[in-house]
Amino acid sequence: QDDDPSAIVESLTREQLNPVTGPIYIEGAKPGDWLAVTLVDIQPTGLGVGCCGRHSGQLSHWMSHGTTTKFFELSENGKIVTMREDDCSKSTTKRLAPISFPSCPMLGVIGVAPSGDAPISTMPAGTHGGNLDNKANGIGSTIYLPISHPGALLSIGDMHASQGDGEISGTGVEIGGHVLLKCHVIPQKHLYPSSSSSLPKEQTQLLFPITETKTHWITHGVLVENIPQTTNIACEEAAKILIGQRGFTPEEAFLFLSVKGDLGLCQSCHPDQGTQIAKMTVEKLEVCPRPFRVLL
Repeated sequence: QDDDPSAIVESLTREQLNPVTGPIYIEGAKPGDWLAVTLVDIQPTGLGVGCCGRHSGQLSHWMSHGTTTKFFELSENGKIVTMREDDCSKSTTKRLAPISFPSCPMLGVIGVAPSGDAPISTMPAGTHGGNLDNKANGIGSTIYLPISHPGALLSIGDMHASQGDGEISGTGVEIGGHVLLKCHVIPQKHLYPSSSSSLPKEQTQLLFPITETKTHWITHGVLVENIPQTTNIACEEAAKILIGQRGFTPEEAFLFLSVKGDLGLCQSCHPDQGTQIAKMTVEKLEVCPRPFRVLL
């Protein structure tokens, strides 16, 4: 049993999962500011692992074993991920080729210390970030996080060599590695343009993390075991950017997100006791090029 990876996985408690590196104290970061974290480079190393089983996930009812664990190997240049063949799969497989695909390294966990003083595990996501499991949080992306404590206290972890939208079994290709990042602080006084001061706060005040890629910006909605409501939150956060930062009316924002926005799921392993994360992805256009006006 000591050599059985599935038995080892099943012996772990939820509190033992998802270790992170941090907290990292950011000079000049104050409560009310936002922290911009750019992931300059992500380099997975070593052997990756993924699991599925009867405990959670959309296909858990099809699983005949408690937990199945598979290892993944990186090619020498780190560009290709291949599921390792075990003795059972070698003798029973009817596949025409190995299970190989391009790597797409990302961080499942990125967050700052949440409001309040009580410690939390890294598994729940929330307004502080945490286990967002957004596959867009990869090389070159910037993640914006609202700050609740002096120094922000940034932590990162849960590196994946690859992860699909939804992460339906509860894991990506979990792997170790190295991350190069840079941070800067957006002061609270610069967050909202003066033109938004007369608008209702519920239509302008951003609460949840935002991801910016080269081509899109992405808002998040997070709740425990409530996928429909997470989609509402992700849409509301995107509308707040359009209304508060870009001068849209609520009606314009609603219609624009319907005809041009892409609503999706980052983490929707269901049934599961953890948080569910939705996302609204918006293309960078002249009318809404970046999430904060101050960034232009």
